Amino acid sequence: MKCMKATKLISLLILSVFCQVLFSQNNDIVKSFNFTVDETVTDLRLSRIDITRTLNLKLAIPENYEFVLQVIKGSNERMSEKDELGYVHERYAQYYKGIKIEHSDVRVRYLNDLFVSANGEYIVAPNIDISVILSKEKAIEKAIEYIGAKEYIWENEAENNWLKSITNDETASFYPKSEIVVCKNSFDFKDTTFYVAYKIDIYAKDPIRRDYVFVDAKTGLILAVNPILVNVIGTAETRYSGSRSISTQQFGNSYRLRGYDNNRSVETYNMNRGTSYAAATDFTDNDNYWSAAEYDNAFKNNGALDAHWGTMMTYDYFMNIHGRDSYDNNGAVLRSYVHYSVNYDNAFWDGLRMTYGDGFTRFDILTSLDVVAHEIGHGITQYSANLVYSGESGALNESFSDIWAVCVQNYAAPNKQIWLIGDEIGTPPLRNMTNPHLSSPPQPNTYGGGLYWTGPNAGVHTNSGIMNHWFYILSVGKSGTNGIGNAYNVAGIGISKAEKIAYRALTVYMTSGTNFTNARTHTIQAAIDLYGNCSPEVLGVTNSWYAVGVGNQFQNTTVNFFNQIVTTNTTITSCGDINVQHVRVRNGAKLTLDAAGTVNIISDFEVDLGSEFEIR
Repeated sequence: MKCMKATKLISLLILSVFCQVLFSQNNDIVKSFNFTVDETVTDLRLSRIDITRTLNLKLAIPENYEFVLQVIKGSNERMSEKDELGYVHERYAQYYKGIKIEHSDVRVRYLNDLFVSANGEYIVAPNIDISVILSKEKAIEKAIEYIGAKEYIWENEAENNWLKSITNDETASFYPKSEIVVCKNSFDFKDTTFYVAYKIDIYAKDPIRRDYVFVDAKTGLILAVNPILVNVIGTAETRYSGSRSISTQQFGNSYRLRGYDNNRSVETYNMNRGTSYAAATDFTDNDNYWSAAEYDNAFKNNGALDAHWGTMMTYDYFMNIHGRDSYDNNGAVLRSYVHYSVNYDNAFWDGLRMTYGDGFTRFDILTSLDVVAHEIGHGITQYSANLVYSGESGALNESFSDIWAVCVQNYAAPNKQIWLIGDEIGTPPLRNMTNPHLSSPPQPNTYGGGLYWTGPNAGVHTNSGIMNHWFYILSVGKSGTNGIGNAYNVAGIGISKAEKIAYRALTVYMTSGTNFTNARTHTIQAAIDLYGNCSPEVLGVTNSWYAVGVGNQFQNTTVNFFNQIVTTNTTITSCGDINVQHVRVRNGAKLTLDAAGTVNIISDFEVDLGSEFEIR
């Protein structure tokens, strides 16, 4: 939907302030939106009350719904945060009759106390039945029955004691916690009904998994499962990153893999091929020279050195490139647990820490730099956009972890094959971002068609190849024809710019339900924020999405600014030409025409005494 470039009086209703783009999902009940303030209105200040009222009016929200401001994740109860460009960010969730709607997620931005934009997902389902029949205890039983594990982590006293020790909370426990929410049935995409449900955190120990399980509060049926513990799936043999400096801690007459320097807190523990985190021990050395003669052994102990150094480098990357203080942006300790279980062919982030198996039939120890960065990347996503780990948002979640694996390698070890993920732990690599068709297993490189495209709800490790390839093209450039027959020719902008665009889109604009179309919108907006509206970077972001089948190519559109009386400071921008006709600037106002192309004054253009006119 194109926004009209027209001067309006401030006294007009707030509803006239926004340019709006809406996207419908799930039979028009779940919707996503993107609002930006009309550039011709420059003096409007909206309070939080104004914002929530405006959202309700503009989105035609039925009664009994409200948008509620949320605490920033990872903060000490802060309700807003300010970024390096001066934007202040708030996050809202939608509630129905006082009950939170799961995955409703709205982001609002201000600059210099002025509203700038808002985007997110919301629902418009009328008359949701919120009556509860099932007890909390019965719902937890249903969730445990669904998971069907042999053992659960709260059944182990040592695990609960570990949680108490790191949270300084004597009441802390891994026992399932529940809350009442409104959610949809994720197992049936045709079901448009919204249900009241218990959202229950279930952490299983054998086999290892952690999920939010959504139990219908009336019938006890399982409506949805959202994984918290995120896995890397692949095959590999471990290689090391050579001789590196690592941060350690002196402990008695020895040293251990705990480093606390440069605002960085990194701890690496030995699970001793067990599954009890509380029983984990320190890796120690008597002279702080962790040599291959000591640690390159049958137990693969030198893999712990990769995990420790890789975690340090990942922290340093996010702090030095993006100003982010650990995964939660609040200085959380980064804990790695190595030698998990026996013959464990995986690595994962469980919402609190990184865990690495020694491998078995397809893997050696899974602690290469790219795997470490990938797992911590899931923590970054959890504490920012919180992308749901299924469907398109799940594919984006996986892709961002691969993108950070590329960026961390480029930062800390640029001589590695940075566009391959898992290449140091086996052949063929898990992911090939240069050519996703060569990933193992193969991935599509185009949304909507071509080799290996099976639909938008393919596995998260399948469709992640699309955004992976987008980031490669954006960084390096490429020409060719994609899987749906569209020819493209994109000049790369370099990783240093591409990574900043990706990070800003993830942490500022994306929400839990972001899909590929929204990802395109948000990365374009991030590029505009950082580099300007008609910049080569915006062109690169747009055309790289076109190359992977998402959206149209960048277009230099012409703006016609006709029949206007300008009475407040106004800026008209265009990535093409601006045509001006029948325009008068009055009352001391300033009109700025900012065109990448030509400003054409056709006829009847007047600037009153005391007013100003500028062409940029």
